[in-house]
Amino acid sequence: MDNLFLLEDGSYALLDYESKYSEADKVTYINYVARTLKRLLSMGIKNPRIRMIVIYTSNIKIANSALDAGCIQFTIEPGFLAHIKTEQLLKKLQAKVRKRELLNDTDLMQLIVLPLTVGNKKKQKQLLRQAIELAKNIIDEHQQVFALSGIVTFSDKIIEPEFADTIRRWIQMTKVGRLFELEKEEAVKNAKASTALNLASMGMTIENIARAVDENIEIVTKWLQASAAK
Repeated sequence: MDNLFLLEDGSYALLDYESKYSEADKVTYINYVARTLKRLLSMGIKNPRIRMIVIYTSNIKIANSALDAGCIQFTIEPGFLAHIKTEQLLKKLQAKVRKRELLNDTDLMQLIVLPLTVGNKKKQKQLLRQAIELAKNIIDEHQQVFALSGIVTFSDKIIEPEFADTIRRWIQMTKVGRLFELEKEEAVKNAKASTALNLASMGMTIENIARAVDENIEIVTKWLQASAAK
């Protein structure tokens, strides 16, 4: 049900994505639609209209959208991420988030599918982390949660389970908790930068490395204690 959306026209959209094309997948989609239809009818929703939307990753540029099995005529609505200009889209989203602008519906969906607009696995994981960082900095909390949930759902085939759990915990945190987490990450980042500068100026001896690390651990510890006391 994570991939089920109620649209403005009252219809329901079932979303799935594929990194390869197979005719057999349409049988799977028919099962999805049947289970969703049964669920909606049991909720008292009369004559629900369901659309099966399949988003194909960048390595797929064409797909047959129809299946005719005699008693069943089934049609999917394909979307091809190969048509998206990844770098241009990333820069647009980064600019909006940096200016603290609200994202529109199209922006949100583009952010969610951003990691899947490239075919290279290494690049996908890089874009995944960039998309999550962008989502975490969206000014509107509801948009934050929507974007993060969508990214985790649509990137389930490339995201590491531990990383996905971290994002889910982030979603579950209160707004104050998320702000605290962002500040903590910034403090750790600054401490690391300070350590690097210390090492560069002191020379790379074992004693100096240990001293620099200890000093910056103390900085972070004091910051955490001060923040917790607020």
